[in-house]
Amino acid sequence: MAKEMTQEEMARKIEELTAENERLAASKGQTMKSRVFELIESGFNCIEDLSEELKITSKNVSSNLTYIRSDLKEAGKTIVSQRINNKTMIAVVELNKLGW
Repeated sequence: MAKEMTQEEMARKIEELTAENERLAASKGQTMKSRVFELIESGFNCIEDLSEELKITSKNVSSNLTYIRSDLKEAGKTIVSQRINNKTMIAVVELNKLGW
């Protein structure tokens, strides 16, 4: 049997769904590459978290990172990644700090 929701639980669920709806509406018309980069700029630093947020595979996120890297190269930046505890952490860094 389904559990009855309290008023507080319903209000919290409505807030979550409204926020999700606003996020989806804001991303409408954007390319996946721009959505991935926007999330990285907003603080996401893990491929798996990006994958979960965008509801795409980690492989698709990695593919988009390849395109983003080529765009960032013109600005003297790149995205580096490192696997730590079964998570792939990413960071945007300046090429001159890497000695490139």
